[in-house]
Amino acid sequence: VLAIPLTVRGRVLAVLGLGRRGDAPPFTKDDREIAEEIAGRAALAVDNALLLAEERAAARRLALLQRATAELSAATTPLEVAEVAGGHVRALTGPDSRVAVYEVDPSHRALSALAIDGGSPAGRELWRTLPMSTPVVATTAVNERRPIWVEDVAAQPLANRGLAPELAASARDFGLAAVAALPLTVAGRVV
Repeated sequence: VLAIPLTVRGRVLAVLGLGRRGDAPPFTKDDREIAEEIAGRAALAVDNALLLAEERAAARRLALLQRATAELSAATTPLEVAEVAGGHVRALTGPDSRVAVYEVDPSHRALSALAIDGGSPAGRELWRTLPMSTPVVATTAVNERRPIWVEDVAAQPLANRGLAPELAASARDFGLAAVAALPLTVAGRVV
């Protein structure tokens, strides 16, 4: 058995493994040298492929940001802004996600949905208005004026604690596994 690490710039990217059956002749010095040369070339090819993939991903992100910027610049109402922002985030997160854009009501007592995409119509209606006292990431992000990221909803000790039963059921039925809330702030004020 031979195992040759595919290394570029001191970083192991993969491994090339070779094996022979028991009745086959052992690997020779020449076998090893050729295998190591192939492994070195394969390492460079893997590195180039990874760099190309990173470059393409960066180009896609930049194109998405350019489209979003152009569409957000053309939006003339809060509803249009919400639909554009929500649409771009949903395109990024995929069809199995739920994206909502809320605005803080003038009294700062509730969040009112401008746009909700994903989930059932009944579920969207339940989440249309959230009193600021509702224990969810959206209200927490607004109250604390910072992004909130929860990678594993089930691991949160406070998950659904104090949440109205119908909201808890809606979240459970949708199958939320991770959530994030990013407050939209202008001049230090959440809008």
